[in-house]
Amino acid sequence: MSRLGPGRSFVLVRGADDGMAHLVGYRLYESGLIGGEGRYLAVCGRTVLAAAMAAEPGRVCRLCRAQLTP
Repeated sequence: MSRLGPGRSFVLVRGADDGMAHLVGYRLYESGLIGGEGRYLAVCGRTVLAAAMAAEPGRVCRLCRAQLTP
């Protein structure tokens, strides 16, 4: 889990289809885990199907990163 600014916590989730690490809000990540579908809404707006959690994160999605720029 990463904190990028006050009160903002994110989890990096590697997309199974693009191999990119997408930033998912911690609360949305929790909801996704509870739902059990393996799909998470990233800050870039993309719904990410998670790769195996053993996979390395890969490069961070530039659209996710751009959403965090003040």
